[in-house]
Amino acid sequence: MTVQTASARIATSAGRYIAAETLLGIVINLIMAGLVTCLTNRAEAFNGASLGYVASDMAKATVIPILAFGIGLTLVTRKRLAAGVVTPLATPAPAWAPQNMVVRMVLLAAVGLVVLCAPATLALHGFGSMNALTPLRLMLFKLAFGAVLGIVATPVVLALALQDRPRAA
Repeated sequence: MTVQTASARIATSAGRYIAAETLLGIVINLIMAGLVTCLTNRAEAFNGASLGYVASDMAKATVIPILAFGIGLTLVTRKRLAAGVVTPLATPAPAWAPQNMVVRMVLLAAVGLVVLCAPATLALHGFGSMNALTPLRLMLFKLAFGAVLGIVATPVVLALALQDRPRAA
């Protein structure tokens, strides 16, 4: 039988919470990406489209989920922390992370635009400029992008939320 230290138990609890919520975030992103693609995007619109059109579409697919789900996850995590359902991470939040949740999500959305959206935009524009984008390929691309967005953004949002400290009254 192994004896765990208190810090190891905290890290495990937070790690499990992040893993479970990330999996849920991926599923939600896949559903949303699929629904939005089915309802609003036509593959023909991307074939031969300008880079600006593709960039606008991908920017919305990046910023909206990070802002909406990021704020929602932070609020839920703060509530769970206050109720003692989940334990906070032992390390404080990094200095670059703003304490204000909305400012933090705007910063993460900006990073998402550079790290995820820019390469995805260039790839999608490349498929469209070759007139090789079919509805199925567009759907698969958007589903893959939604999954990657969930895998990358959700753990960051949750780790920062788990490092939040209660404000002094």
